[in-house]
Amino acid sequence: MTKVLKLSLIAASIAIVIKITYCLYGIFYFYTLPVSIHIKNLSGETPQNLELHFESQISGNLIVPPPQNGKSINVKYFPMGEGNFIIDVSFDSGRKLHFNAGYIENGYELDIHIKKNEITSPQLPQYLNKEKSS
Repeated sequence: MTKVLKLSLIAASIAIVIKITYCLYGIFYFYTLPVSIHIKNLSGETPQNLELHFESQISGNLIVPPPQNGKSINVKYFPMGEGNFIIDVSFDSGRKLHFNAGYIENGYELDIHIKKNEITSPQLPQYLNKEKSS
């Protein structure tokens, strides 16, 4: 082989590796695992409203149909990178509960328990949940 042909093959190989790397980066950047939240209602009554507020590189609000007493629901959303979410629950009696999950990122799975006077998660420290319950 001539020197020009060898250099052309090396340049083509490098270009192919760069293109493959770029494609893999795009796949991993755009395909991310969701945050998965399993919400169980142990409050003794069915909430009137359940809202999930999330913040990361994008922010938003989800109004979720609240689970009936003793039932569960699963909520998934796709954050862009690190962030947090807050759950606000209101009951017909006017009682409101607030839960701050603190730090969250793609792929996290949490169990959330709505109880009579608080919202808790077995996976998170309890001091995060004591912000405002009324």
